Amino acid sequence: MPVVRRRFSTPSSHQRDGTIRALGGAVLKEAKKKENRSLLWRFVWIGVVVLSLMLTAISLPSCHLIFGTWLPGIFIATILWAAVFGIGILFFLPSRFVTATFGSLLAISANQICSGAGLISEADKALTEIAVQIGIIAGVEATDPTIHLLLWVFVTVLTLICLPAFFSE
Repeated sequence: MPVVRRRFSTPSSHQRDGTIRALGGAVLKEAKKKENRSLLWRFVWIGVVVLSLMLTAISLPSCHLIFGTWLPGIFIATILWAAVFGIGILFFLPSRFVTATFGSLLAISANQICSGAGLISEADKALTEIAVQIGIIAGVEATDPTIHLLLWVFVTVLTLICLPAFFSE
C-alpha cells in the first residue's frame, strides 16, 4: 500500500487578505443594521478603554525609567484619559446634557460667566476642593500642587474636546 503524504501549508498572504476582507465586510454589513449598531459601539468603546489601559500601563513605567520620576507618566495618563472620556462624552451624550453637566459641575451662575475672573476663580475653588479630597484618599499632603495641576490639565483637555457640544444647536 503506498504511503500518502499530505502537505501542510500556511495560507498565503492573498488568502489571508481575502479572509480579512470577508470578515470586515461581514462586520460592516451587520453594523449597517440599526439594532446591531449600539452593540458595535459598545465593542468599540471597550476596545478603546482596553487600548487606553495598555497605553497607561506602558507609559507609567517607561517614563519612570527614562525620567526617574512617575510625574511625566501620570501627566501622559491624565491627558490620555481626559481624551478618552471627552471623546466618549462627545459621541455618546446629547450636547444639552454635556453643557448642563459642565455648568453644574463648575457651579457657575450667570453672574460669574460675565467676568472671566469669576469663572476661573470658581473653577479653581472647585478643583482645589477636589484636589484636597484626592490627596486625602491617596494619602498625599493636601498642599501638594501636583494633584491640583493634574486636575486642571484633565478639565482643560476634557473641555477642549467637548467644546463642539457647547456650540451645537
